[in-house]
Amino acid sequence: WRWPYRFEAYTPPAKRLRGYYAMPLLWGESVIGWANARVTERRLDLDLGFVGKRPTDSDFWSELELEIGRLEAFLDLNKLGVRHLPLGLTGEKQTARVLPQ
Repeated sequence: WRWPYRFEAYTPPAKRLRGYYAMPLLWGESVIGWANARVTERRLDLDLGFVGKRPTDSDFWSELELEIGRLEAFLDLNKLGVRHLPLGLTGEKQTARVLPQ
């Protein structure tokens, strides 16, 4: 992967580098970063981290939105009335989810 990855759920919080669940973020044949997903206050919060620059490929963001939709369906969040906006390519923060409207 050319960068160290470790599942940090059992790592003390003060020693975590990427987060509790920090799942590898794959694109093509590369591991380009990590994603932390959690449900708080009836919404899915997804924090993304990247090894290099954020991808600018619109196909990446479209596929990520589809995958997030599948995660929301798996977690049955649609029945909770969870809404989110598309991720888009702009913004300084790497937090992908927004508050439900």
